[in-house]
Amino acid sequence: MINCIILEAGWCGHDNCYHNSITQLDTVSLQWRELEPTDATRPVMMRAYGGMISFEHDGVHHLLMIGGLGSKPAVQLPYYKYIELSNGRWRTNEHSMYNLSSRKWNNPSIIGQCIPPLSHFIMEKINNTRAVLFGGVMTDDDAKNTATNNVYIYIRDINQHCVLAVYKKA
Repeated sequence: MINCIILEAGWCGHDNCYHNSITQLDTVSLQWRELEPTDATRPVMMRAYGGMISFEHDGVHHLLMIGGLGSKPAVQLPYYKYIELSNGRWRTNEHSMYNLSSRKWNNPSIIGQCIPPLSHFIMEKINNTRAVLFGGVMTDDDAKNTATNNVYIYIRDINQHCVLAVYKKA
């Protein structure tokens, strides 16, 4: 992961058109390479405005994507929430993991309190097993967008299939 920047998904800039692709920029040659094309049938919501961090386990690099705003999910996973907004977009708390070596997706289990459906937040990696998530926009019970200053600490379990979310109200 040295000398590269990885981008996950995003918004096209028109209507409710979102993606779930993964693209890599080689910062030496300034060449783009698509690692995963957008696939509307993939059980990973097409979205933007979420968070992404990278981590390494046993020499293998992974990406963890959390939350965001996007188009109607092709598959709504049972342990995550998806809220349809009045403008036709959807907000989620979905967590998706991508293995950069095998190029396979999975959805980790959450232990503890999962974040609410959230977008437009800051997520920063602390170290290889911890990250902090701050703020963002969520949908309240009246279907209104509400800014938040909540803080979540994420701790990745060594088996890579669990994420512990620790909620801290600011």
